[in-house]
Amino acid sequence: MSTVASILSIASGFALMRYHEPPANLLATSIIINLALTPLTAIVASRRGRSVTRWTIGGLALGAWALAA
Repeated sequence: MSTVASILSIASGFALMRYHEPPANLLATSIIINLALTPLTAIVASRRGRSVTRWTIGGLALGAWALAA
């Protein structure tokens, strides 16, 4: 479980902030943040004429990185 939490913390951007919590808290926080950023990523994609479906999936998987891209 700690490996999955580490991967998700990198994908969410928490690793850059040196956010250290138990794996269960890190997983829950990362999932919530990614779910919150997904609609924003879809809105930005639609306004820029990009594939909303592709960017929504990217937002779920990569969170803040997809929003920044």
